[in-house]
Amino acid sequence: MRIVTALVLACGVLCLSGQTATGDSSPGASRIENKDAYGGKAVQAIDSGRQQFLARCASCHGEDGGGGARGSKIVNVDQPRASSGEAVRDLIRRGIPNVGMPAFPLSDEELDSIATYVLSLRAASAAKPPATGESTPPVHPMPAGMGVSIPFVDVAQPKPGTWPTYHGRLNGNRFSPLETINTGN
Repeated sequence: MRIVTALVLACGVLCLSGQTATGDSSPGASRIENKDAYGGKAVQAIDSGRQQFLARCASCHGEDGGGGARGSKIVNVDQPRASSGEAVRDLIRRGIPNVGMPAFPLSDEELDSIATYVLSLRAASAAKPPATGESTPPVHPMPAGMGVSIPFVDVAQPKPGTWPTYHGRLNGNRFSPLETINTGN
């Protein structure tokens, strides 16, 4: 009887301490047992989506989704363009040709994991209070027909001598359309 009581007490202590049966209390080890806030499958999708995002999206949108020289900030909660998982998947699948975002022909599984990761970035961004004096900039969608479509490879790996985002425009470059540049023009 004492052995049974000791085992029950030991199991109770393990449960209350948050350790696994192996004694490992690291966050990754207890992820399967605790299923954390997203659930087990979603955690795997976020991890997979992060790897996909870093490989395909971070060169333009930044590792944290905060934007970069080539791509806009995608963690802005006020961004109406992709506010659901399906909208994010559709945006990745179709791209935004007029502003230089290429379409990515990915499998449904890859699209789901990237969308899950992007939405987790947004949730984390929304949970953070803005810093003192910081405000969210207004969203100004580009009118239809503005801009130019540039192949993704030209944006991701520009040729020497070209600046695909010169003056903030994807169709800008460092060359003038004028034959001669002088004070008269």
